[in-house]
Amino acid sequence: MGNKSSKTIQKRLLKTGEAAVYLSCSAWKIRKLVLEGKLQYVADSEDTDWRFDLRDLDAFIDANKHMEETIE
Repeated sequence: MGNKSSKTIQKRLLKTGEAAVYLSCSAWKIRKLVLEGKLQYVADSEDTDWRFDLRDLDAFIDANKHMEETIE
């Protein structure tokens, strides 16, 4: 028997629905964010479905974190 590698490649690009699940929102919200210029997408041609880079999704999350100030 040969020695098989069990390395798993993690997806870096997600489809619109997958990106929506990742951001806990709807696919329509993802499309709106793209059209508003708030989220980048990857497409190699006009006929290609949008793909979303995990790094961009993480950057979007980080850029939209808010902390409420406590009033004493």
